[in-house]
Amino acid sequence: MLAVFGLAIASCRREPVKPGGDEVVPQTGGAPSRAELVFPAELRVEDETVNAFLEQAMQVTTGGDYDVFRTLWVAVDEPFARDQFDRGWQSLVRLRVEVLQKIRDPVDQAIIYGLYAVAELDPEALPAGEEPQRRVVLELRREAEGWKFANARDDVRRAVIELHRRANPEEEVAAKSAP
Repeated sequence: MLAVFGLAIASCRREPVKPGGDEVVPQTGGAPSRAELVFPAELRVEDETVNAFLEQAMQVTTGGDYDVFRTLWVAVDEPFARDQFDRGWQSLVRLRVEVLQKIRDPVDQAIIYGLYAVAELDPEALPAGEEPQRRVVLELRREAEGWKFANARDDVRRAVIELHRRANPEEEVAAKSAP
C-alpha cells in the first residue's frame, strides 16, 4: 500500500509557488492570542482555496472558540477534545506549517493535501512533564462546503512524515495523528 501511495504522491508533484506572500499569518477576530502563526510562502499551493482554508484554520485554532474549531473537521472525524483545545490555544506560542503536499488518494483518486505542522507551547503553561512541542499530521479533504481537516490515515501520515524527514534530516521526532 505504501508503494502505491508513494506513486500517488509522485504523480502529484509540488504545485508551483506563487511569489510573494507573508510568512506570518495575521490574526483576525476571536480571542486575543500571542501566538505566531507561520505559513511559509514556499509551502503555499496553487489552489488558493487550500491556502485560504489553512490560514482561516490557523486563526480559528488560536481564537479560543471550540464550536467554530469543530466546523473545520470532516463530518466523520472527531477533532481534539475541548480540554485539549483549551489548553492548547491558551498556551500556544507558535504554530508553523512545515509540509503541505498535494496527493492523489489511491483509494478514491480524490485530491487531498497532507499537512505537517508543529505547535510550540509555553512550557510554563503546561502541566509538569507535558511536552511543549506538538507535531501533528492531518489531511485536508474536500467536503461539499469546502476543505476540512481529517485525521490522517496511516499511509498518508507515513508519507507526509517521510517528506518532512527528507526536508529536515536533522530531526528525528515523528509526528502524531490528531486526537
